[in-house]
Amino acid sequence: MAQEEVLAVAECGPYKSFSNGDLETFSGVFDGKEENFQFFFSEKRLRRIGVYLYEGQDPKVGAKVWLALHGTMTRFFGPLETPGNFSPAASEAAAASFEAKALEMVDGSGKTQMAPLAQPEDKAVFSSYMRREVNGENYYYVVLYFDSP
Repeated sequence: MAQEEVLAVAECGPYKSFSNGDLETFSGVFDGKEENFQFFFSEKRLRRIGVYLYEGQDPKVGAKVWLALHGTMTRFFGPLETPGNFSPAASEAAAASFEAKALEMVDGSGKTQMAPLAQPEDKAVFSSYMRREVNGENYYYVVLYFDSP
């Protein structure tokens, strides 16, 4: 898709345009809820869509969103790979351990990721829970990415 084709999806507008040509809308729908979608372009073609499910300063809220995203991704794509962590599906204790390990990883290396074991044929899917310093303060992000093949 070209930028013009994304902009033509009027029901998801209004769109904000960044100086590099990337786009953002807060009216995209993922799993029945309006979310922040960002569209990244390279050579005037869409190369990545990011669904920003959490952006904020509370790492524990980010970890809860990360846990919920695990369930959503499992429902949509099947079993997931969670490097350095494990599936939280077994019990409430496993879910709490999954959140704690994710927090540990984000505070240590700055991020953790997960992806479907079997990728869809028409896109690459993965997600990140990450920490970034902005003006001396930590911000946390949970993002689901869809990359062009």
